[in-house]
Amino acid sequence: ECCEEMEHWQREVEQAPDDPEAWMGLGFARQRRNEDLQALDAYDRALALDPALERAHHNRAVSLHFLGRWTQAVEAYREALRLNPADRYSRDLL
Repeated sequence: ECCEEMEHWQREVEQAPDDPEAWMGLGFARQRRNEDLQALDAYDRALALDPALERAHHNRAVSLHFLGRWTQAVEAYREALRLNPADRYSRDLL
C-alpha cells in the first residue's frame, strides 16, 4: 500500500510539478515510510509554491521533529499555528 501511494504521488508531481497538493501528498507518503529528509524536501517544495499551506508547515515540523532538528521544528509548528490558530495538533506537539 505504501509503495503504491508513493508511486501515485511521484507520478502526480511529475505530471503537475507546480501543484503544492501533489508535493504535500508525496511528502506525506515519504513520511509514512520514515523518509523524513525526502519528506522535508517535498514539503519545502509545496511551501515554495504555496507559503500559506498550513498543513505543509505542520507536516514539515513533524519531519523536523523526527530528525531531531528541534529549533526548526518549533518554528514550523509556530508558523502552522499562525496560519491556523485552531490547529490543535501543532499546539499539542509544540
